[in-house]
Amino acid sequence: MSHVPGVEVIIGHTHADFDALASMVAASKLYPQARMMLTGAVDQAVKEFLALYRHAFPIEPSKGVRALNIQRLVIVDTRVPSRLGEFRDFVSNPQVEVIIFDHHPATAESVVGDEDHACLYGATTTMLVGLLRDRGIRITPLEATLFCLGIYEETGCLLFPDTTPEDIECAAWCLRQGAMLTVVSRFMRRPLSDDQHALLNALLTNARTHTIQGYRVLTAHAEIDHYVDELAVLTSRLLDIGLPDAVFTAVRMRDRVYVVGRSQEQTVNVAQAVSFLGGGGHPTAASATLRGAQAEAVEAEVVARLQAELQPACRARDIMSSPAVVMTEAEATVGAAWEKAVRFGFSGYPVLEQGRLRGVVTRRDLEKAVSHGMQASPLRTIVSAPAITIEPDMPLPDIQRVLLERDVGRAPVVDHHQLLGIVSRSDLLRVFHGVGPERPSPQSEAVERLRALPAAVQQLLEGAGDVGDEGRYPTFVVGGFVRDLLLGVENLDIDLVVEGDGIQFARTLARRLGGRVKSHQKFGTAVITLPDDTRVDVATARIEFYTRPAALPEVTASPLKQDLYRRDFTINALAVRLNRGPFGTLYDFFSARRDLREGVVRVLHNLSFVDDPTRIFRAIRFEQRYHFRMDSHTETLLRQAVEGDIFQHLSNERIRDEIIEILSEARPLPAVRRMQELKVLRLIHPRIHLNSKLVAIMEEITAVLVQYGSVLPGLDRWLIYFMGLVSQIPAEAIADIARRYRIPQVQQSKLGLDKTSVTHVLRTLYPPELRPSGVYRVLKPLSTEAVVYLLARTRLQPVRQKVADYLRQGRTVTPLVTGQDLLRWGYPEGPEMGRLLQAVLGAQIDGEIGTVEEAHLWLGHRNPAPAENR
Repeated sequence: MSHVPGVEVIIGHTHADFDALASMVAASKLYPQARMMLTGAVDQAVKEFLALYRHAFPIEPSKGVRALNIQRLVIVDTRVPSRLGEFRDFVSNPQVEVIIFDHHPATAESVVGDEDHACLYGATTTMLVGLLRDRGIRITPLEATLFCLGIYEETGCLLFPDTTPEDIECAAWCLRQGAMLTVVSRFMRRPLSDDQHALLNALLTNARTHTIQGYRVLTAHAEIDHYVDELAVLTSRLLDIGLPDAVFTAVRMRDRVYVVGRSQEQTVNVAQAVSFLGGGGHPTAASATLRGAQAEAVEAEVVARLQAELQPACRARDIMSSPAVVMTEAEATVGAAWEKAVRFGFSGYPVLEQGRLRGVVTRRDLEKAVSHGMQASPLRTIVSAPAITIEPDMPLPDIQRVLLERDVGRAPVVDHHQLLGIVSRSDLLRVFHGVGPERPSPQSEAVERLRALPAAVQQLLEGAGDVGDEGRYPTFVVGGFVRDLLLGVENLDIDLVVEGDGIQFARTLARRLGGRVKSHQKFGTAVITLPDDTRVDVATARIEFYTRPAALPEVTASPLKQDLYRRDFTINALAVRLNRGPFGTLYDFFSARRDLREGVVRVLHNLSFVDDPTRIFRAIRFEQRYHFRMDSHTETLLRQAVEGDIFQHLSNERIRDEIIEILSEARPLPAVRRMQELKVLRLIHPRIHLNSKLVAIMEEITAVLVQYGSVLPGLDRWLIYFMGLVSQIPAEAIADIARRYRIPQVQQSKLGLDKTSVTHVLRTLYPPELRPSGVYRVLKPLSTEAVVYLLARTRLQPVRQKVADYLRQGRTVTPLVTGQDLLRWGYPEGPEMGRLLQAVLGAQIDGEIGTVEEAHLWLGHRNPAPAENR
């Protein structure tokens, strides 16, 4: 029997579209020995394309596939066996190596390959084109054109919501390789055939619009006695008519019902909606095929499924500021309301009368009233009633219509005359631009990362959520903890914010956790110290108002959004909800996730550095820690603040604390460079200048700390870098800095080295005959930080070795002999005893003695005890 040679085969799915065809061709560039084979019929547009260009793409039919000895099967744009035609049996053959490239989410039916390349791109073509680009594989202009067709078709010409930057970048790369957009346009804008026109009219006749959980869903069905291709194209046309959130079509053609779903919103997951029919796809495009069913019955099943499983759309209660930012009574004066609006930067707020909403007063109204001398008039004289209100369950499109039709910038959210919150035009814009609360799900980014935290931290956060539920306080973990959670950086400094009484919340949580509380009533904050000394900061959600630059702020309670707005940078203005129901909801009102992705440090408002100049140091620190960069506007504001001498308003202690934070970073040199570039370094002392010698000192300190830091616990790392930073200025200037910045005495005593003393100590250590005991005597009076600094300051290998040996072993030597031993051996008390102890210790360090007995003999030979004391 003759041996049939093994072959490699590349396949896509049945009814191949351009994404499948383009992916097959791209895969053939990665596997040049493989044969491309069809698994069945192809879409009409693909059929017409191949009729013109088959000579360039050697694709074979699947006839006779069972006779092939397939050793490697490359599957693209699907992982579902039922869509592989005659190849479905090969995926379960252990003798066949299966390699999969697919951008569709896996399902229970999905094949698991020997190699499984999955992605979240808008098209499978994108993933394969990216590999070709990265590996430097050349493509022809025609191949580039086909790849563009695959990407454009699957992403709706880059307009579908699941389109990614990589889709756009790969399409651009194809254009640079000669892709012909005239050809792409011809196949993307193909006119409908007569059969397709007739079917589209039938679908329009039977179309129905349903409002399901706040979403507008259009469904349509039809039955015809022959097959009409490209139902997906017709479904997309329906999506463009009336702009519903999603469209589902069900068409019976001969004995089969074809179902297609298309969605404008990923929250209406059409793949999930048709999965019970055996279909699949991705959140914005999916399909299914059934035998022996009726189209209208299938349409009804899809609607029922959506009604049972679709999560509610974003509603007023999801995006409103709650409770309302600030409310005021109708009897309050115009002057008081104007002062509040100016102080806190409000553009308007609700006005109550006898507990009920009377209306909304805008800053423009107040400004006009003040200009007319109405400061003493009650607010009710300028507030029109009734107010334009919305209900808490009103969906976003309806809110948008109300604000547009009534030409208002905000509307109170009211339920049974009770004011729940307020929705503004900016709230809508944030949601439309993908900024704001992210609905939690078992797979959401925040939930996944929270579950990866240590068990003790998870329990603490869940316990905080439980206390919030009991007190009916919306409870959040905020700030740097959330920033680092999303970046995958360990940070267990937990800051909690509650929309309610933060101090009472802290007391309750502390009792539950067995901790103690220290509160600050004026600011509505508290610190919980747990039994293991873990600190948890708790704050009442608040707005801060600065009466002058760098002053401590005045505060008032506020909703979460305003609390986050008072923070320094967008990347620190993130929050995650901890209450049980919405646990894991990520709140991003200021595009912080975008800034994290793009590596940007951005202030939240133009007066940020004026309000708190310490933010200048923090901007530099965050830039260098995360390898980010300030956006141009933020950097301009920073430079203006520095040039305006903003630091004159800041206490030296606050400047000191920020310098310590920067010098405590793992590698502070880049931040110091940036401080010099931004003219901030001179604040420490005008004579400090980062030249090449100082750069070398700072780099060497880092190298020494990397090598020895782990064996030297408790180091004041910042102090070592500070010694380097001031190494080129006189001793009296260093003393002046220490006094001016009120460096604590214990740390001042650790400094102990100036330019002169460094040179003296290193010279003392240089003689080759200097024994370990001599090194000990020289270095023991110095702090460990000063010794580490000395090691960084010398390049003489003999000296480095002596200092390194001292750091590893010599500094922690335990004397073998004590004063009690000397008394027992007959030596009298007195000054001589100290000299003897030092001599014995020196012999011990030099390795001459190793036990107490040896010390006794050694001492007896050199300094015998007086006879009368023996």
